Amino acid sequence: MLQTTTSTRLIAAEEKPIISLDPIPENEVRAPAVAKTTAEKTVKASEAIQYIADDELAGEVYTVVASEEVTVEDVQELVSNDNFDAIPNEAKEAIAVALSEQPNEVKEVFEEEINVFEGGFDEYVPKDSKIPVKTRRVLVVATTAAFILPSPRGRQ
Repeated sequence: MLQTTTSTRLIAAEEKPIISLDPIPENEVRAPAVAKTTAEKTVKASEAIQYIADDELAGEVYTVVASEEVTVEDVQELVSNDNFDAIPNEAKEAIAVALSEQPNEVKEVFEEEINVFEGGFDEYVPKDSKIPVKTRRVLVVATTAAFILPSPRGRQ
């Protein structure tokens, strides 16, 4: 006598990697049309997204890096992406350079969401500042060292 059995298998959905080891070709999602840009910014944007596997995140990075005029909404979409923290440092640096050229209202939104001093944004110039994060770090260390070190005393 044959007995019939049935079984149910749960297959977990395979998570898509955020970063790729190989460059990923551009498409309309990864490299959306940008109204106001330059050839140089378009090249930098293409380089910034080439290893980001998440198409939506790549498109958000591309928009910020390629745009001459980044909007508050562009920055909000970028930093609210769940995978933003996992983007490669090259993309972070391209974002830092692009946002450094933007008005304070755009920088303010970025700085509210991201700790620019934790790494990857060394070239970023914060709002109401003229010096990049990497220079500011050096100034903080030098100032701290000056307060910690004893002052030289004259001989008596």
